[in-house]
Amino acid sequence: MISVIIPVYNAEKYIIACLNSIKMQNVDLEVICVDDGSTDNTEFLIKDFVAENKIKIKYIRQQNGGKHIAINTGVAAASGDL
Repeated sequence: MISVIIPVYNAEKYIIACLNSIKMQNVDLEVICVDDGSTDNTEFLIKDFVAENKIKIKYIRQQNGGKHIAINTGVAAASGDL
């Protein structure tokens, strides 16, 4: 399994296209979306994909700490081989 870490901050304009693209892949994936304190609708858009249950998504929300912290959080939550 491949873990895909997506650090997001106010990404409502892009997250749907990103997750739709991942959904079309033919590989065993887990997606870890680390929301770094978004103030827009990013959280709700990701949770809609989680509820759809077509791809494995872990949603983690944290206080804004920067992209590097969000990536480290995602790596810690990953369970894939890559």
